[in-house]
Amino acid sequence: EENLRAALGNMGVTGRSVDDIMEKVQNRHYQ
Repeated sequence: EENLRAALGNMGVTGRSVDDIMEKVQNRHYQ
C-alpha cells in the first residue's frame, strides 16, 4: 500500500486524488 501511494505521488497524483484511489483500491480488495 505504501509503495502504491509512493508510485502515485511520483506520477503527480497528490492529496485528495490519492485518498480517493486508495479508497477504491481498498474497497475492491474487501469485496
